[in-house]
Amino acid sequence: TLCPQGRPANRHQLRLLSTRLATATMQLSAGLLCRCLASFCLTFAAAVVLGGRLLGTPSVDIRSSIGGGVSSAQADGEAPIAALPGSALPVESSWSAAPVLSTSAEPTPSVAAPVVVPTFVAPVAVAATATTEAAPWSSPAAVKAGTADGSGKGIGGIGGGHGSGTGGGRVPASEPGAAAAGSSAMVTAQGAGTRHGDGDEWRRVPRPQWMPDPPAEAMVPRTSRQLPTVALVSWASGEKYEKRLDEFRASYQQAGFAEAVLWKAADLKSFVAQLKHPMAKEFGRVNRHRPYCAAFKPAVLWYAMTKDGASDYVMWSDASQYSAGSIRGNIRQAVERLQGRASRAENGRSVPESSVWRKSAWWTKAAADEHHIRSVYGQVHCGFACDALPLSNKFRHNIKDGTATEFKELLRGPWRSRFHILNSNILLENTPENRLLVWDWLSMYLAKPEGFCGSHTQDQAAFSILVENRTLPVMNACPYVTSRGMLHSPSKPARALRACFQVSKGYNWFIDTVAGGFYEVVTPEAYDTLFLQTDGSTFPSELTKTR
Repeated sequence: TLCPQGRPANRHQLRLLSTRLATATMQLSAGLLCRCLASFCLTFAAAVVLGGRLLGTPSVDIRSSIGGGVSSAQADGEAPIAALPGSALPVESSWSAAPVLSTSAEPTPSVAAPVVVPTFVAPVAVAATATTEAAPWSSPAAVKAGTADGSGKGIGGIGGGHGSGTGGGRVPASEPGAAAAGSSAMVTAQGAGTRHGDGDEWRRVPRPQWMPDPPAEAMVPRTSRQLPTVALVSWASGEKYEKRLDEFRASYQQAGFAEAVLWKAADLKSFVAQLKHPMAKEFGRVNRHRPYCAAFKPAVLWYAMTKDGASDYVMWSDASQYSAGSIRGNIRQAVERLQGRASRAENGRSVPESSVWRKSAWWTKAAADEHHIRSVYGQVHCGFACDALPLSNKFRHNIKDGTATEFKELLRGPWRSRFHILNSNILLENTPENRLLVWDWLSMYLAKPEGFCGSHTQDQAAFSILVENRTLPVMNACPYVTSRGMLHSPSKPARALRACFQVSKGYNWFIDTVAGGFYEVVTPEAYDTLFLQTDGSTFPSELTKTR
């Protein structure tokens, strides 16, 4: 090949040929040397064994001496310990004395990896004992449906957790936007509100054919504790954001959380490796802009809601750059407010007469008719200016056409002109309907990752589509942000924040907002009224600008 004419044509070819010959000679010599050494070692080993037998000494298992895959337990006749990758995922709990460390996702074949099992000690105030399992996300215990106190008006809907719905079943892919009538309902509760149902309401939720059903054992209704517990859930990757997890870990107990599921990249990988989802292998196939397109949110939430001993409520909070420091709010007060056991704060709920919100058709009805919700499915996405209309789905392509095409079966009505949902903080009651919501949110990423990742807001775009598809009530705190002076930013003064919506991303702001009732509710019937004036006309273009 080097010398097509049979001899070197120039000095360059001669040097190259010499180098190749020298390399080949060295490789041949090395191969012969290795073979000689191997023969010598085998001969020596045979001599040792033969000599031991001739002298009457016990034989030596050479494989165990050189690490051939036989453990000391096997040599003694014991069964090997099987390592369970990811079987003990980190769950910080006020019930345990020390944090639980995660095991390796891929145990070394020759050494059995230890399985770390968390040990919980039930507190006196909680009439429940936390349990552990080998694979915590696999199958929650079957329990009866519970009750919860409530007052005022309850907003139901598909997945609302309080109320009733009719219709349901699978939506064929050939019928985009199809939905059964009566998918939402208003229920007036007097005194105590009881969550009714036989545990199969989630099966009647209209869902596309490409969404797989969740494991049936994960959808069994749970008995609520007398004192509801709340789990703090978050995920971070990289030193900058993992610092936020350290702040959560140091302050979640004093804020009233019973446990904290705070994961890093390795924990998520361990969980996905054993996730009981028919498309679990697709996780991570599309990964752009944000890690996993922020699909880690539904993944970690699913674990927190289905593990043994799961809390009655779960709160997702972004490990965000827009808020920092310890959690100073009281999450138990927020849950009491959602359950109707705490009244609203009056101070800070005034809206100036000049506010654009007073010109909204939605505000006229919302201010006069107080609604009660049991879960916070994110919130209406506030604009850049505090006294401005919220951001819509079409603003800066929050939901792009590609995403809309992929999820066309889930879109209803004039979705482009509706408000966008901010999901930096989510507070969900742990009901079968809400677990289905989280499962389907995760399925949107696994089944159609291009659509999930195609919009600027990625996970938030998919979440907005899903929440509005299920006709769930949405919290709107935007009218009260100005009147409260943006005092809830934990690390920066209000004037240092670039936009009003950045204030509403803070976890302390969120907890205080829910606990104090500094919000109104956008019911499914009012989805399309936020951008309408009181006379039914659309707002002038200068008022719909966000800056």
